[in-house]
Amino acid sequence: MATEGWIKISRGIERHWLWDDGNRLKWWIYLLLHAQWDNDKVLCGNQLIQLKRGQLLDSVNNLSAVWGCCRKTATQFLDTLQKESMISISKGYNSKSIITICNYETYQCSDMGMGSNTINNIDFNTGYNTGSKTAKEKEKNQKNKEKSKEVKKNSALSSSKEEYKPLAAADFSEKGKDVWNSYYQWRTGISYYWTKKDTKCMKELLAKVTAQIPESNQTEEYILKCLKLLLQNIDDSWTCERLSVSIVNMKFNELMQQMVSKKKKAKKKDGEGHVDFRPANI
Repeated sequence: MATEGWIKISRGIERHWLWDDGNRLKWWIYLLLHAQWDNDKVLCGNQLIQLKRGQLLDSVNNLSAVWGCCRKTATQFLDTLQKESMISISKGYNSKSIITICNYETYQCSDMGMGSNTINNIDFNTGYNTGSKTAKEKEKNQKNKEKSKEVKKNSALSSSKEEYKPLAAADFSEKGKDVWNSYYQWRTGISYYWTKKDTKCMKELLAKVTAQIPESNQTEEYILKCLKLLLQNIDDSWTCERLSVSIVNMKFNELMQQMVSKKKKAKKKDGEGHVDFRPANI
């Protein structure tokens, strides 16, 4: 690890799930700080190991000791980062593994020169790495933005006749809370304690559920039933043991994939390869 230099952190970090957990945010930054900013060899026992930019060699035992947590907690955190495509872990040497910060080389800002210790700029909306781009990439992105604006414009013109107005999640977030309270009481046998963070996450969760439903069916009743269906299909032990609105909101995409897997054997509707998100009785 370099003792000088700096790393870049996006202001978007405040919108990432890590921001709500001070300890895990610190653990993630620790990995960024200890990742190689240049290709180099490190000594592991009696063997020299070649590490690339964005990689570090470490063990779960050492990380748990540095982070001040048990080995199981450190392992679960690393597993979560892998599922979020923020890191990858490969076999190392002895008890150590090679941890790679995903897309480090692609998005690493290098305009300060090779002597600068600059670590990737993170887009904390998604958990994926982003950073300064080449002129070609910027030009391509600009063209894509222009195309996107044109598509949205045409879409708005075609839908104006229908006078459709999307339903705002905030309009019925209190009813979303009622759905969650009933589910949580059924799952745990106790009442749920709501925080400001939970309220914000419920609005985000309802918005994500809404995005999975055709606009013509985006009614309050419909969305709440879909939320209920999503909750009833949660069965992985990690989520159930840490059950909260923020965890479900964070793992929404993964939970959706679990639902899809369950329904693959069922009769598909609305076209080949499409699995209906909506409750069957709607």
